[in-house]
Amino acid sequence: MDAVTTVDLQYTYNLGELSIFSDTQVTLGTQNLTNEDPPWIPFITGYEGTLHDPRGLIWSLRIEASL
Repeated sequence: MDAVTTVDLQYTYNLGELSIFSDTQVTLGTQNLTNEDPPWIPFITGYEGTLHDPRGLIWSLRIEASL
C-alpha cells in the first residue's frame, strides 16, 4: 500500500476590532488541500473508511458568536 499525506489548514479571525462583533470569530478551514486520493485496498469500498475520505478537497466555514 502506498503512503498518503494530506494537508489540513485552518485560520481563525477574531472580529473583536469591530465593537458590534466583539465576541465573534470566523474560521475558514480545508481538509486534504492537495486533493489526494485515498490508497486503494482490497476492501468493499476500495479504501479504508476509518482512515481515509474519498471526497477529496473539503472546505469549511464556521462562525461563532456570543451575546
